[in-house]
Amino acid sequence: MKRLAQEVHRRSLWQVLVSYAAVSWIVLEVTGTLVEHLALPTWVFPIALTILLVGLPLVLATAFYHKRAP
Repeated sequence: MKRLAQEVHRRSLWQVLVSYAAVSWIVLEVTGTLVEHLALPTWVFPIALTILLVGLPLVLATAFYHKRAP
């Protein structure tokens, strides 16, 4: 478990997670605003949220297996 924590720190997964969360929040805010002002269908926001939730493990897996330059 300690080795996994070291790998998470070494590969900067925390930075990736925080960046993804910030961008996701912005995307959801914009989506919510567009749904209200442009009269988009009500299913747009839940679909956007689902896509972001499905994308999170993919982004984290990619960041974990990506080799960093020394």
